[in-house]
Amino acid sequence: MAVAAIIYGIAKCGGIKKAFSTDTYTPPPLPFEVTNVVICNTDSNNRIITDYDYEIKSAKSQYLKPKLTIEVKTEGTYDIYVKAYNADGRLVTGSSSPDGYSYKDSLSINQRTKEYALIGWGSSNSGFWKTGKCRFVY
Repeated sequence: MAVAAIIYGIAKCGGIKKAFSTDTYTPPPLPFEVTNVVICNTDSNNRIITDYDYEIKSAKSQYLKPKLTIEVKTEGTYDIYVKAYNADGRLVTGSSSPDGYSYKDSLSINQRTKEYALIGWGSSNSGFWKTGKCRFVY
């Protein structure tokens, strides 16, 4: 059976300026836009088991590693917080997970580079990701 990843690009920019305000609030522009995501399956040494954009077999699944294609608007270093959900809809976390997230990765983005690989998330035990559609929220 295969593991499929559904990718949602979620951007949190700004907040509520004033509760129940009649003022209009315009959030600041995002520094980059994610235009595509592909996933590969790696082992604990970051060696690719199943290459990007190929079907990942559940029995061989270990660390799912996203690669983002980004349209850069403002260069800089940004923290990317990731929520990884298993096929049963549960948020996958570990002892080092930030509160409410699976993991965080930092990216230094620039105008020259368009693709950025995040760290993989999962386990060194094969079969970590169950058959079905997993979901990653950025």
